[in-house]
Order: sequence, then C-alpha cells, then structure tokens
Amino acid sequence: MNGIKNLKEILDSNIVGGKAASLSAMLSSGINVPPGFVIDKSVYKSYLEDEDFLIKHKSIVENHLGQLKSKFVMVRSSAIGEDS
Repeated sequence: MNGIKNLKEILDSNIVGGKAASLSAMLSSGINVPPGFVIDKSVYKSYLEDEDFLIKHKSIVENHLGQLKSKFVMVRSSAIGEDS
C-alpha cells in the first residue's frame, strides 16, 4: 500500500484533499504543524475492491501511527472536493 503520504511531502489536493494539501503547504512554508500522514484516494479505491483490505494493511497504518511517537492522535476523515 503506497498511498500513505507524510504531511512533510508536497501534496496534491486532487489526491489527498484540500485539508491535507493545506497542512502540507503550511509545513513547507515553516508554519508549526504537528507531524502526520494522510491516506490518499488510491487506498480508498483499493479498500472498495478488496474485502480483506483492512486485515492485510492494518500493520502498515499501525506502523505509521507508531512513527508519530505521540500518545494522542487526531483523525480527520473527508472526501476529495468536499469543501469545494
């Protein structure tokens, strides 16, 4: 599953949505944003096509969560173009 992007990357709002792309832009311009990652739309498409998707990829998401080294996390769910 290669559809997990770090917010430190320059992100395209058509792939990850406006909120994640904006957080990415803020980080790249030096604004203090907590570390994070986003699951892009390719992962959602794969999820719809594979009923065992969650079982197969749970450890990948857990690994990314562990890399944040934070006791607490915030999850934001939205759709591409939701705020358009």
